[in-house]
Amino acid sequence: MKALRFLSIMIAAALFFSCEKDTPEKEQMVEAEVEFGISHILPDGTKNLPLDPLDDPPTCPDDMDPVRAHIEIDGFQDPFKPLVFEVDGKLYTQSIKFYIDPNQEQDFTITKFFIENASGEIIMATPNEGSDYAEYIDDDYHLPFDFTVDAFMKTEIGIEVLCFVPDDFDKFGFNWFEIGQFIVREYNFYGDFCIKDAAQYANSSYASQTGFPASGFIDAPAIFEIHVFEKDAPEDADPLKTFTNEVEDWYGVGAPLEIDVLMEYGKEYRLELHLLVSTNNAFEFVHIYTFYADTEMAQVPLTNIEGVPYDITHEVLDFVVGGCVYGDPDLQLPPWQSLPEKASITINHNADYSHGAYWKLTVNSVDNTAPAGTYDFPSGDDLPKDIAGWCGDHATTITEGTNTFYVYSSYWDFNWPPMPVDDDGDEIINLEKLAAVNWLMNNLNLFGITMPTGMFIEPEFFSTQEAKDIQDAIWLIINESVHHTSDGPSANATNMRTQALQNKDFIPLPGGYAAVLLARDGVPKTHQLIFTIVDP
Repeated sequence: MKALRFLSIMIAAALFFSCEKDTPEKEQMVEAEVEFGISHILPDGTKNLPLDPLDDPPTCPDDMDPVRAHIEIDGFQDPFKPLVFEVDGKLYTQSIKFYIDPNQEQDFTITKFFIENASGEIIMATPNEGSDYAEYIDDDYHLPFDFTVDAFMKTEIGIEVLCFVPDDFDKFGFNWFEIGQFIVREYNFYGDFCIKDAAQYANSSYASQTGFPASGFIDAPAIFEIHVFEKDAPEDADPLKTFTNEVEDWYGVGAPLEIDVLMEYGKEYRLELHLLVSTNNAFEFVHIYTFYADTEMAQVPLTNIEGVPYDITHEVLDFVVGGCVYGDPDLQLPPWQSLPEKASITINHNADYSHGAYWKLTVNSVDNTAPAGTYDFPSGDDLPKDIAGWCGDHATTITEGTNTFYVYSSYWDFNWPPMPVDDDGDEIINLEKLAAVNWLMNNLNLFGITMPTGMFIEPEFFSTQEAKDIQDAIWLIINESVHHTSDGPSANATNMRTQALQNKDFIPLPGGYAAVLLARDGVPKTHQLIFTIVDP
């Protein structure tokens, strides 16, 4: 299922010019006057007429002294801004003059009606039809609101308003203009989630999606949340707002997630993408990516961490997690690896590489034990399991034997432990280097080595020379050197390294191989990193 590809923003500002409609034949028309009698419905549900108390009333701002109205009428370019006064406890606007045909009544439609205080802040407003707060006013006064005027007549039009604060803009159905120093911005997101085995998600919300199969690989509509923060808010801060498509009878199928955010002008924000995934034999929303928004960048509102804007020309930003979708999504993300937190593993090394790898790993047990196939790692009836393994960093040592290892994805570094560093203080292992290693393990056939086909690479699958070449290429990619031979790496290993480093953005297709990092428990956990290759 190819996602739609668009991003939309709505930013509009109320422009203030003359309130006179263009009427070339004005001299042939006559005046009609309209004033508005405003019923203010208070949070306790009272107004001029009896009304039941509100169940969840809008709150009122601190400065509730009305000064002027802001009225937008269909067919007029600019808003009317009459002053507001009070008579016998009821608010009225100054009269507004219209020029109409003297021979007939004329109908008008109000599209926006709100009251401002002396600072120009909106303190009362009339909600739009269908909005959350529309139920609190009479059905005759929902916006858009029609009224009629007669020639040479002064007409009083009744209208109802509620208290207004910016945080309630969406409950009024507002998404159309700049409110003081705040800007309403809209974004639309749609995602594809490449799930290797649907049975792994049979007890999650994905199973509620229309067309979700009982088993087998699928391209599922992503179920996700968008959390909105000010850019520099701490990681443990509560989001300003959270949006989700994990909604009954939807679950992301058939429509993007639409979000509207009230942003203070001049501030920067971050929008965190949280994907519903399988983790440690449970399902939870995990933060996998962050967008940034600068309110002063009207044309390019979403950027990455470096401030580079997304080159999107339509209405929905589409992302893909995994490699199952052909095309060019706006955001391509790596596959998700479902892994246990840690495992008991016995490691054994033969200097002659007779294991067909640097290590023979025996996975004895994993935490949160789950049936085989639950993780992209041995578990359940697979245990104990022998796997071919490789050394990640030859600068530090580790003894053979049984240890507890923490397990990490090679494609998502948000929970990695501190990595070993070189003499310049730079981390030896990073996502780009591991992407190059992953490319190598998925393209061994280019170097005369038979590609493995199983879920895990078995010990002795590779010959001794093949195992040496693969290990040398990995060290050349990660450490830029090798240490187990006096005569240097083979020409084949050097060629592997050269080509692999040209693919530091590699993402495997479904059925390909991706490294899983293992870090021995301890303080720090970086005595040495070793990793094994499994199907993502």
